[in-house]
Parts: sequence; C-alpha cells; structure tokens
Amino acid sequence: MKKAFLLLGFVILCSCGCGGIHTPFSYTKHEDVKEPGGFNFVLLESGEMIKTKIITAKSRYFTLDNKTLDSKDVKAYQTNYSYAAKVTGHDFFVNRIVRGKINVYSNKSVGQNDLGSGGGVNAVNVSYYVQKGSTGDVVEMTPKTLREMLKDNEEAFKIVHKMKNIVVNVPKMEKAIKIYNEN
Repeated sequence: MKKAFLLLGFVILCSCGCGGIHTPFSYTKHEDVKEPGGFNFVLLESGEMIKTKIITAKSRYFTLDNKTLDSKDVKAYQTNYSYAAKVTGHDFFVNRIVRGKINVYSNKSVGQNDLGSGGGVNAVNVSYYVQKGSTGDVVEMTPKTLREMLKDNEEAFKIVHKMKNIVVNVPKMEKAIKIYNEN
C-alpha cells in the first residue's frame, strides 16, 4: 500500500511538472530547434521543399495555404512554433527538441497507469527519437542506437557504452548527446 502511494505521488509530480524534477533536454531554447531562416515549410519525401505561410497538420493530411497534401508524402515540416519529422518506417511525426549533430525528438502521449488496486491515474508517457545529422533516419532512442551514433566521440560513447535500459538512463543519454553536439 505504501508503494502505491509513493508511485501515485511520483506520477502526480511528473504530470504537473513541479517538485523540482528534471525535465530531459530542457536546456534547449524554443527557437533553437527550428531550421534557420524562420519560414514555414513542408519537406516532401521526394526532397522537394514547399515554403508556405500557413500549415495545418492533421494525422492524415496537411493543408498549406490552398493546397492539401497526404501525410504519407511528407517527411518533415516547420511551423512558427516547431519542427517535426516523420519517424523512419512509421506514419507519425515527432517534435524536435534538440537540434545539433545529433537531433533529439519527442512524442508525448497520455495513458492510464494501473496502480494494482483496480484504480489508475493519467500519466504522460514520453518517447524519444534521435537522428544523426540533418538527413539521417529518425529512430527510437535506445542505448544501442546511441552507441552506434556516438562511437566516433570517445567521451560521449563512454557514458552510454554499458547501458541496457533507456528508462533509468535518460539523463545520462542527454549528457552524452550534449557532449557530442558541443564537440
């Protein structure tokens, strides 16, 4: 019973963003995640870039000014507020939260966590994705994918070389990516 209350307290602290809990990758400024130039665009799978004033992104289509595009034809897009890319091999987009030699993306979803007593609480689940360079594949961030991406930087690689689990190691992964991007 005591464990259930501790878990409930932790989930509540995490979901409201208070309590001094570190938010991963929070060192990046909002304007630093976008591509330089400040204009809105859609990057098609063909490599063509369409500059536009207004982008409305829905799960299956994009509306640009007076044109509609199927989301399966879109590789990435930038609005006034964010840059998002499609996860390689999937049909969903993730928001970039770090731009650098290693780009980091996140996807948040709200789910129900069962506390084992028949009740549950809403919890925010965050998944992280990484991309090496601006043209690499956007893939799930795991210790294995990071080891492959960081192998040419000894200091960053040392941090992740023995990791097995992403859940407990996100702060270490964040540190390794920051070192890699700064060197």
